[in-house]
Amino acid sequence: STSEDPVAEQCANDRRRPRHQASYDWRRNRARIECKSGQLSWDCCLRVWTVRFMNCKFECQGSCAFDELQIALYTPKGIFIYRHDGNLGMSRRGVATGVSGHTVVIYGSRAGVDWQSALDTILGKLDASGCERIVLIKWSE
Repeated sequence: STSEDPVAEQCANDRRRPRHQASYDWRRNRARIECKSGQLSWDCCLRVWTVRFMNCKFECQGSCAFDELQIALYTPKGIFIYRHDGNLGMSRRGVATGVSGHTVVIYGSRAGVDWQSALDTILGKLDASGCERIVLIKWSE
């Protein structure tokens, strides 16, 4: 397979979009790949562990801005990378969705405060959905 940088795009105002602001991160065999990262975090208001992926622009000027969304979960066990199914944890951000994109939020269980069981719940949700685990990059001990 071949990988390449994003091609130059036009903004809505007809100006050329800089590569660092492209609607996707790289191309693999002509497929536009977008990668978002999120960290396992404790939400003190909801009292639950979550992973959030912000600014997922599933629609840009009437069509999807990318062909594949990969999500990278930064956790104490390592980095888990999944191919997202386009459904799990999707939420709109009101009128900001058109500009900033969707947020993908995956919640751990509310049963406890330990991150290990919350991570197991989150990974279980990902594995049971249409998401596909690509790789786990473990931290060296």
